[in-house]
Amino acid sequence: MWSTRAGAEVMKPLATPVLGGMVSSLLHVLIVTPVIFFWLRERQLGLHGESLLVAPRRTVSHRRAIATFAVVLVAAGAYAAWHFDGRSGDNSPPGRADTDVLQTLRSGDLEIVLRSQAGALRQGRNVFSIEFRRPASATLVDVGAVRASGNMAMPGMVMSSGLQVTPTNVPGRYAATAEFGMAGAWQMAIEWDGPAGQGSVNFQGSVQ
Repeated sequence: MWSTRAGAEVMKPLATPVLGGMVSSLLHVLIVTPVIFFWLRERQLGLHGESLLVAPRRTVSHRRAIATFAVVLVAAGAYAAWHFDGRSGDNSPPGRADTDVLQTLRSGDLEIVLRSQAGALRQGRNVFSIEFRRPASATLVDVGAVRASGNMAMPGMVMSSGLQVTPTNVPGRYAATAEFGMAGAWQMAIEWDGPAGQGSVNFQGSVQ
């Protein structure tokens, strides 16, 4: 609803009525419907001229209210932590020995290796690494600034993955994050500009 990424201008008209319908239906079900039902039943039973009996108020102790609030807060925090950990997994920059090679690309005298601890790109949020190497020596090469993109063409629109690339503390290794909205073949591009010169590579990435 409030996204500013590529493709948001297409999805906002769809999200607006959904969000508005959720809010309006909530108010209607919790407030309007009970009032109308009570008003109709009151007239049907001939009780509209009688006064209502007011039940005595029950006092709720402050300790019980605080304890209930604390339990709800802890449960919400635990769910948020589980949800975030389940979606993002290990956010440390990948590229260590325990990562799997997703794809190996060639561009001139550079070899570009995509690695991930998950073993494959999957629908949802992904964290992986991009390494630039010399094929002969397999040494990492610092290529300077790196930009990347991932898109999937759909009828009437283009879905973007919001692929972001940031350098790590290891020259030649870059951490990448992407949000893939669906499985399938994504058209990806990597561009760099730095000490190793300028270059780019286009390839097709498979998302499970």
